[in-house]
Amino acid sequence: ALGDYSVTRRQWEILNVLSPGPSTLTNLNRALEPFLGVEANGSAAEHVAGLIDRGWVDVAFEYYELTGEGASKHAELHRVVAKNRSAVLGELSDEDYDTTVRSLERVARALGWES
Repeated sequence: ALGDYSVTRRQWEILNVLSPGPSTLTNLNRALEPFLGVEANGSAAEHVAGLIDRGWVDVAFEYYELTGEGASKHAELHRVVAKNRSAVLGELSDEDYDTTVRSLERVARALGWES
């Protein structure tokens, strides 16, 4: 669903973190740690740069925040992701979903996945 918008999973998570308000890179890194793994030395900087280039995120005084366009795109993507998740997962509870994702991540990492 995100690919249709040319948004990566990490960028989606950055949009989610910034949705409530501005954040420093340190806080973005902390929030995205499970999604960053070893890539980019565990930094969200490369991922947020793409959002800045698109005009969805602005940075001032070391604080990153969504622009008006970024907030609008986040809301649009949120609806798309929710619809997709509902169609794919059906009646799966949030707890079961979290367990499934964690289990699949462990399997993927055991097979050499690093991002």
